[in-house]
Amino acid sequence: MLYYDEVKHQYWWEENGERTDLTSVTSKIHKAKKPFDSYSIAGALSKKNGRDQKDIVAEWKLKGDLACDWGNAVHKSVELYVRYGAEPKTRYLQGVIQEYLKFGFVNPRAEVMTYDLETQIAGRMDLVDGDGLINIRDIKTSSGIEEKKNDFHGVLSAHIKSKLDEYTLQLSLYAFILKSRGHTIGELSILEWDDGFRKLDVPYREDWVRLLLENY
Repeated sequence: MLYYDEVKHQYWWEENGERTDLTSVTSKIHKAKKPFDSYSIAGALSKKNGRDQKDIVAEWKLKGDLACDWGNAVHKSVELYVRYGAEPKTRYLQGVIQEYLKFGFVNPRAEVMTYDLETQIAGRMDLVDGDGLINIRDIKTSSGIEEKKNDFHGVLSAHIKSKLDEYTLQLSLYAFILKSRGHTIGELSILEWDDGFRKLDVPYREDWVRLLLENY
C-alpha cells in the first residue's frame, strides 16, 4: 500500500511488513537543478548595494513564503470545490472557482497520488480528469513561466530552458508513471493563474523523463 506523510512530503510503499521509500516527483526533478546558494548571492549583492546580507536573504524568504501561501490558496480552493463541491468564503478565491468551471472538465479528481515501484518514484497530481483516458492538469501561480532560465545542470541543461519546460518534465513524469501502470494518457496541461486561468497544453516528453531517470 502507498503511504504519504504530508508534513515531510515523503512517500513509501509498505507490503508484508517491508517498507520501500519512494522519491517524490518534485524531489527527483530537484536533483537535476543547480543549487541556489542564497547567502553567497546575497553577499555579492550586499557588496554592490550596501544592504545587509541577512536582510536580503530575509526579504527573499518572505517573498518565497508569500508566493507559496498564495499558490496553496489557489490550489486548495480548486481542490475544495472538486472534492466537496464547496467554495471558499473569500470573494477573490470564489472567482478562482468560477474561472476553473469555464474549462468544463469531465470527471475531475484532485490531489491524486500515483507511484512506480520499478523506478521508486511517487507523486501527487493537482488535477486529473477524463472519461476512458487520463488528462493531467497542474495549477501554477508563478509568473514568467516562459522566460528563459538556466536552472538545470547535466544533460537536461540543453533541454530545460524555462519554468514551462520544467513543468513539462513534471507532467511528463506523471504521465510516464501512469503509462507504466497501463493507463491511456490524454492532455497534459498547465493551468496558469493570474487573475484568470490560462490553459497551456504541453507535449509528453518521454525522452526528457528517461534522461532524468538515467542521469540523476
